[in-house]
Amino acid sequence: MARERQRPLLNVGTVLLGVLLIVAAIGTMISVGRTNRVGSTGTGVRGSLGAPLHISTTEQGAVNCPYGAAFSPDGAHVAIIGSQSTCAPTTTTLTPHIAAIYDTHSGVMILYVRLEKLLGIRTDIPLEQQPIQAIHYFSLGWSPDGSRIAIVFTAFDSAATQTPDTERDTGLIVLDAEHGTARVIYGDSGYFTLPGTNGGGFPIWDVAAGASVPAYLPDPGLAYAWNKQGMPYPIVKTRGPVSQLPITAGPRYPVGNPGSNSTFTIWQPGVVLGSGADTSAGIFTTVFPSWSPDGKYVTLISAGAQLPLASAPTPQNAHASGGGVIAYPTPSAMPSAPARDNALVAVQRRAGARGWALVAWNPAGNLLASINCNVSGDEMLEIRATDSAVIQGSATLPLAKDDAGCRNLSSGASAYPTQPMMLLWSPSGNRVLVCDQKAGTISIWPVSQPAA
Repeated sequence: MARERQRPLLNVGTVLLGVLLIVAAIGTMISVGRTNRVGSTGTGVRGSLGAPLHISTTEQGAVNCPYGAAFSPDGAHVAIIGSQSTCAPTTTTLTPHIAAIYDTHSGVMILYVRLEKLLGIRTDIPLEQQPIQAIHYFSLGWSPDGSRIAIVFTAFDSAATQTPDTERDTGLIVLDAEHGTARVIYGDSGYFTLPGTNGGGFPIWDVAAGASVPAYLPDPGLAYAWNKQGMPYPIVKTRGPVSQLPITAGPRYPVGNPGSNSTFTIWQPGVVLGSGADTSAGIFTTVFPSWSPDGKYVTLISAGAQLPLASAPTPQNAHASGGGVIAYPTPSAMPSAPARDNALVAVQRRAGARGWALVAWNPAGNLLASINCNVSGDEMLEIRATDSAVIQGSATLPLAKDDAGCRNLSSGASAYPTQPMMLLWSPSGNRVLVCDQKAGTISIWPVSQPAA
């Protein structure tokens, strides 16, 4: 039986506290010209993609290994979580973690918050003297009004073993996005709710009341909405294979924004996996945060679909790295359904039977961004029109020799996959973002809509 959790954290309760370090304290943010460099003056960019804004998080406040990137509802800012020292946990002291916010037009950092300090955890004493020896964070993104950012934390009293027995404390940090102050809500973080198991769903956090609802597993579906009781439910249930997508989850319907829209589909930023040893289907899988439109509740939703097999990949993409499909967590219940659109089928073909790709639809659902992760060399960011599958624009992602990009896609130890490379669209659908953990960069490309 798991031992009773102790609470070493300071008596924060609902007290507002935190640290807001204005970037001037770090040195007025290196120079904007240096931070926003556009690598080889935009070479390798064509079609609907404009010259990108590159933000070096390692130069802007020494925020290393950024992950959990999330656009603010107005698209003016992007928030990330990172490490203040190295990517790997240190063996001498607890690795400090940072929540940072950047302006998506200038690239300048506007907020820098030490997460352990918000929780009353020290990072300046030897690890063996520290009651908390490991801590994990995952961002649930911005509230619909753009005033708050929710960050789940799970603390352990062992640096080597993360199990329910070593779990010391868990909760949700509700961060004021303007001032850097925070309220801490204690409760189940859902850390051990692994997709692919029957252990249940994720907790629903009642941000307004400062509480968490026990783990909730919505019925499988293709489109969801929030009810008045503060729970997401499928508006298009799936009981058995789906031979034809309903209008509300099909190619001519917006995919929706689960961070603010009343309804949204499962076609959110995710991963396409080849069939591998399973010759019957490919897989689309995603884990994404969702806020109720009134900003009172927030949760994670794990969803996916078994897709029909696509034809063989083109020759240049036939060599998948690793020789087989990676072990990536998938929901325990996934309907068999057609691919949402022709663009998704094209990405499947590119990935092949033993490869994988990152995919993300713009909110309107008429463009699909993808990165083929099973090629060697320079990965490409590609933008396809969903109806025709025609590539509208592309850009090379020149990676350093030690940067595998998304070729080594990792599910992490928990239900929150902190992918080494992340792909997502801005809420307005006019920009696409790639977050590269290894490089410590956020790259944002403007995207023009295809001609009518």
